[in-house]
Amino acid sequence: LVLTAAATVAADFKIEPILVPPTVALAPAELPQGQATHLVILGDRTHFDARTQLVFPPGSGASIAGLQVASPTRLEADLTLDDAATLGALSVTVVTGGEVAAAASFTVTPGMPRLDVSPSAVTQGDGRVTFTVTPHFLSLASGTVFAIDPACDAPLVSSVVESATKARLVVDLPRIARPGACTVTAQGAAGTFTIQPG
Repeated sequence: LVLTAAATVAADFKIEPILVPPTVALAPAELPQGQATHLVILGDRTHFDARTQLVFPPGSGASIAGLQVASPTRLEADLTLDDAATLGALSVTVVTGGEVAAAASFTVTPGMPRLDVSPSAVTQGDGRVTFTVTPHFLSLASGTVFAIDPACDAPLVSSVVESATKARLVVDLPRIARPGACTVTAQGAAGTFTIQPG
């Protein structure tokens, strides 16, 4: 056998596939502090199943309930952000066994001012009831004016701001008070309590 300069020699070699990691996209793209929403996660090259978990950074203020696997590429869950959730981009990593989808993120925005009203439910004919009002994402000023929707037929008797984070309202609940949700407002924020039939 004579090899010339033009001859070539074949060598053994392997072609390694380029592995593209699975990725996910989230909807909605942003959520305010102190709110809850239905989160949809769409995967690309994912294999979601009963083992799938959502992982948030420690101390992020995010929690998940009711995680459902709709398909190998679609997850749905109820997401809640607490009032102190970290503002800005919040990353989510989706883990299914040994498969880790590249982290996606949504934006945490400042919370919307709101009022929590307690008790949350009262009854027609209860007479004078004292409510505690707790603001979120606002500070109550001394002399804050509270109002109750006149359609409730439950007049406000008095209000006292005890601190920037608490007020007490006395409301008259006659037998003619209208059943249903009743709105309390102050400083551009609102909250509700429910009047039950007597």
